[in-house]
Amino acid sequence: MAKSSRIFGRDTSVVAVVGGKILKELQQVKSFSSTFKIDIVKEGYLGHVAPLADSIFQGVDMKLEMDWGDDSVIENLYLPLALGASDRTKTVRINITSTFIFSTGKRQRLQYPGCTYGDLPANISGRDKFVGGSLDLYCDSIPTLL
Repeated sequence: MAKSSRIFGRDTSVVAVVGGKILKELQQVKSFSSTFKIDIVKEGYLGHVAPLADSIFQGVDMKLEMDWGDDSVIENLYLPLALGASDRTKTVRINITSTFIFSTGKRQRLQYPGCTYGDLPANISGRDKFVGGSLDLYCDSIPTLL
């Protein structure tokens, strides 16, 4: 029987680097999604029977959901990002690397350099639930295949 060519979430990992430091706080990543934003621009020209179309890259939107791993997630992630957003002279950028391990054993890494970030929600949904949060990220460049 042939091995499945599909990949499970357990065969992936996500690493975030903020200010040159790998965030150990992100060991409990629950989900990571990325959407390559591409606009279709159509123009109609004389002599053509249909509009001509072009695809325009508009960046990558990402969302990372996590459980808070230890007591430093506020100190090393949330506060530096909030302070960086409030003081425009201290721009904080995040590098995200997502690793995929395929059934063939091949590893491929996508690195999203210099991501900006949006809201930083924290979710305390119940006394029997883990405290979690998420990061909304945006990268204006095509990721690098490492």
